[in-house]
Amino acid sequence: MMTRRSQLQRTLNSLAAADTRAHMLREKLSSHCEEKYGFDPADIDFDSFIDACDGGAGACEGMSVEEFEYGMLNDGKSLPKGEG
Repeated sequence: MMTRRSQLQRTLNSLAAADTRAHMLREKLSSHCEEKYGFDPADIDFDSFIDACDGGAGACEGMSVEEFEYGMLNDGKSLPKGEG
């Protein structure tokens, strides 16, 4: 538990900064996807991307470029095991 107002303020400031950075990175990725694929990951309900990189399942594990590109080119399907 945070015992001081200053600790709480630092936490609030850090959360706001992290969310702002995440928003900017989502916009950058969205622009890339629109240019390269003609659509955004959200347009194909790319669940593994949402879970791995966008916090859909809590903490994010990330994903490889191979996994991402496969999903974008295959309607959000996951890369078969052993191919990434």
